[in-house]
Amino acid sequence: MEDLVDAHNASTEHLKSLTDQIQRCEAKLMDLEDRSRRSNIRLRGIPETILPADLPSYIHSFFKLLTPEIPTDMLLLDRLHRVPKPQHIATSLPRDVLLKAHYFHVKDLLMKRSRTVKDLPAEYTSIKMFSDLSAATLKQRKTFQQVTETLRANRILYRWGFPVRLIVSRNGTTTAVQTAEEGILLLRQWNLTVIGDTQAPKPPRQVVKDWHIAD
Repeated sequence: MEDLVDAHNASTEHLKSLTDQIQRCEAKLMDLEDRSRRSNIRLRGIPETILPADLPSYIHSFFKLLTPEIPTDMLLLDRLHRVPKPQHIATSLPRDVLLKAHYFHVKDLLMKRSRTVKDLPAEYTSIKMFSDLSAATLKQRKTFQQVTETLRANRILYRWGFPVRLIVSRNGTTTAVQTAEEGILLLRQWNLTVIGDTQAPKPPRQVVKDWHIAD
């Protein structure tokens, strides 16, 4: 029995080590892919009636409204095209437009202005702008859903960091959360009720040599 327990505990430790290595590799790959996309912008809500030949001038006019102080030659786009529509998206909705801005600081300014500029012409009011993130990053961010919903319900500010982590600001203190489990633990420490709280599955544990021979 002692030999079996030793073998089990060794396997458990090895499994934990391999799991940690895989998670570090996945985080590095996500970070590399997201860095390769950091100049991309995904635009949602551009009608399909805007033909491919008319997209560049349409988008340049939109960007000029957002950043009138930027010279036209700085609004250079390396690529611009529509992307296939995911299966869960309604067929009536237009396909997203994906583009790569030549200058990153211009892309960064456009993203900020898209959240603040109001009173746009009617032809542009339906457009929403998003950063282009990898599928793995979006999937990992989704694991934080309970945490982000609880933060929003309690009006606590947060933002996303790279590689995927949640940066929470509360009472003048900033805390970086690496996993959803860490986030839930932090919320409990703040005595906040976690929305949809459930117990996470327990990882494999070691066996303790705690037995005796019956008389």
